[in-house]
This record gives sequence, structure tokens and C-alpha cells, in this order.
Amino acid sequence: MTQTLSVKSREGREVQRPLRVLRPRVDLVEREREWTLIADLPGVEADAISIQSEKGKLIVSAQRSPLPEPPEDGRWLVRERPLGRYEAVFELGEGIDTGAIAAEARNGVLVLHLPKTEQVQPRKIEVRAG
Repeated sequence: MTQTLSVKSREGREVQRPLRVLRPRVDLVEREREWTLIADLPGVEADAISIQSEKGKLIVSAQRSPLPEPPEDGRWLVRERPLGRYEAVFELGEGIDTGAIAAEARNGVLVLHLPKTEQVQPRKIEVRAG
């Protein structure tokens, strides 16, 4: 079922518009002990973000709040900021400790910390004199 948003047309009539599914822009950084995924979710508050880890996938979804209506004595001339739902699915490799994934969101940016399992973390091997 497609979600819709009720908006007013130029003539003042209420019309239903389908909400688009948006894909967030992401960066991925590898560090010694974790991968860090950074996703832009402009206009989304932390409590509107859902993150699930299941069947080897990380599912990120978020609902963007509707934009305010223009003042009663005005009308939209340009309205380019998207309305809709953000969704992204990422494949999780075996090297991620899914039980220790952590997330934080601030100012429309989501940061996911994906810790590496011990098996994929680099380790120093000591060489003893023989």
C-alpha cells in the first residue's frame, strides 16, 4: 500500500500525493576496530529513524516530517525539498558484530558504528627470540 500525504493545490483543494521512497546519501569509513556508516537524513528527527538487523542485512528507514504550509497570505513558488520516506538496505558481512551495532543521530545525520568481530580485526603477532 502506497503512503500518501494530503496537500493543498494552488486552487486551495486538498489532494493526495504519494510519498516517495528516498535513498539516503551515505559514506562508509573503515577503522581498525569498526566500520562507520554516515547517512544524510535531512529533516529527520532521531525518534523517526528505525534501524533493524536481520538475516544478514541492516535496514535503515526514516520518515521525514511534512514541510509546513506557506503562510495564509502566500503560496509556494518553488518547493524542491523532497517529502517521503528514506529507506536503505545494506548487506552485513560475517565480520560485523551485529549485537554491538550502535547508532546516533544529530542535525539530520545518522552515524552507525559497525564493530568488527575479533576474527577480522588486525592483530599484532609477537615474534620471540628462539
